[in-house]
Amino acid sequence: MEHFFKQLFVSLLLAVMSVQAQSQSQSQSRTIRYTEKGDTLEVIAKRYLPSVISKYGNNVDDFKRDLTKWNPHIHDWKNLAPKTPFYLTYPYPPFLSGPYGAELLSIQPPQKNQETESQFKNFIFYMASLGHFSEQTAGNQTIKSIQNSPVSLGVGTLFKMQERQSLAASFYLSKLVSSNIEGQVANSESKISISNEYGMNLYFQQRIAENGFSLYTGVDYERFSTYNTAELVPGSELQTRTNNLTYITAGLSKSFSFLGGLNLNSKLSLSQSVLTKSSTGKSGDKFKGNRFLLFASLKKTGPFSFQFLYKHHALKGPTRLSIDRFGLGLSYEF
Repeated sequence: MEHFFKQLFVSLLLAVMSVQAQSQSQSQSRTIRYTEKGDTLEVIAKRYLPSVISKYGNNVDDFKRDLTKWNPHIHDWKNLAPKTPFYLTYPYPPFLSGPYGAELLSIQPPQKNQETESQFKNFIFYMASLGHFSEQTAGNQTIKSIQNSPVSLGVGTLFKMQERQSLAASFYLSKLVSSNIEGQVANSESKISISNEYGMNLYFQQRIAENGFSLYTGVDYERFSTYNTAELVPGSELQTRTNNLTYITAGLSKSFSFLGGLNLNSKLSLSQSVLTKSSTGKSGDKFKGNRFLLFASLKKTGPFSFQFLYKHHALKGPTRLSIDRFGLGLSYEF
């Protein structure tokens, strides 16, 4: 299983790098930005240098020299009017001679109503998921179960604090269908009722570059059910118990734009448990460990987006517990 996750991670990393390369190759030739109030050549160069660091490193003077060369329509970089368009990257195709920066003067920058634009973006979502649980006892016996959720409903919000900083929070509740269990020490012919699963999170997000990368960190909380597998002997009664885990989470997100107006928002995060509780009240029944999460959201125009989720738990407690959950869903932004 460990080898499988290593292969999965490498495959995902290669796929992300491939998509990023294609996205950059399509947009690198003509990237247009707009000045803000108080901007100068120095301010602009320092703001956007992280997005072109692969070319310039930390050499802001070379970047400033290219900005002035690519934008001959700007004569005074010390007195820039707000919303003046300019080329951020080399704008001239190899079969044309520049400059043609003056055409930018006819482009109207995107209009924003500062009085009515909300700092909040809210959303609701639906998801269906498949959950595979595998537990290994102290005697190296493996017990497997399935916890599928036909309905998960959630709500969330994003609060924009500053241009590059925001707070995000969400809550979900999952209805789990009755499950069965199989293994060396336990088999259930009849399905066993499972309590609802729920979770919530609160993240601080920091955009680190103009190319769509963001870092985020915060707190996650989950409640899910497991069985009393560590206590089972042949013929004993099978029971469920609930587990409450609080995690510290760190993650990276990246946005991609494709031809046809498609936008992909992807997230990778790793969580480490810091607080844990079992419904039995026994310290030996507590699980602790880490969680890996991959999330992707695909959106074109309008408020709807399609979502994919993969979540893996690697926990230790009364047993060694591994959980894999795959989900597909739909969200609505308002």
